Amino acid sequence: MAEKKKILCVDDEMDVLLILKTALSEDYEVVTAGNGIDALALVDDHKPDLVILDMMMPEMDGLQTLKELRQTNAGAHIPVLFLTGVSDKDIKREALGLGTSYYLTKPFDYNDLISKVEIAIKEASSMFP
Repeated sequence: MAEKKKILCVDDEMDVLLILKTALSEDYEVVTAGNGIDALALVDDHKPDLVILDMMMPEMDGLQTLKELRQTNAGAHIPVLFLTGVSDKDIKREALGLGTSYYLTKPFDYNDLISKVEIAIKEASSMFP
């Protein structure tokens, strides 16, 4: 049996992390972090195949977390999917400009999330085997 791909879910709302873990755990190994600082610390240890990132978090927001992630060796090419309540077009444009694979807003459609996760991981696997 093939090893499950790993997803790092980052959100300061524990109920969102629980929903994501429940939704994704059947097909993926899910690691969670409650903020960007903890997420960056987990990247080296867990080497996730995808990061699902919230925008509004204390200490370090999603954009800053993404910028920091891109400056690390381990995180330079990890696909990132934003899952956030922020629908501001300028913030979305900035996130996509920083190399975000997808930008989904809450509340989200479960099937859309799963589809985007699968596509992002598949695309990254073909670009960086």
